[in-house]
Amino acid sequence: MSKTRPLTSSRLCTSKYTSFLTVILVICCANVSRSYIKARTTVRRADAEPTSAILEHFSSSAAGVSTIRAFGVVEETIEQMNRHVDQLSTARRHFWIFNRWLGLQMSLLGILFSVGTGMILLSSKSFIDTSLLGFSLFPWVSPRR
Repeated sequence: MSKTRPLTSSRLCTSKYTSFLTVILVICCANVSRSYIKARTTVRRADAEPTSAILEHFSSSAAGVSTIRAFGVVEETIEQMNRHVDQLSTARRHFWIFNRWLGLQMSLLGILFSVGTGMILLSSKSFIDTSLLGFSLFPWVSPRR
């Protein structure tokens, strides 16, 4: 009769030392992603409004170019287009900053996880020597580009 093993997810729990830290990491990442999803809709809306305003202004200006020239409002039309482009540039800058914030949050969580894992494994009385532990933690702490 073979001995049956309990069902465990090897993808979630890498060892008995890091399983608690892994669960905390998953919860923290879920909280950060929830806040990102909430704020992303606002940022996307702020990006969509100037884009549609630019397309509408361009299409109406292209259709009425003779009228714009006839009434001498070329400079006003150009200024209005510049205002639309400025609004789009501001929205895109905020979107870029927002994405950088998310990357920073995830990087910080990864750093905390790797430091916590290293501390747990170094303080445990396991059969892994410190050189093997350092070699296994190196990909987590090495800079990525």
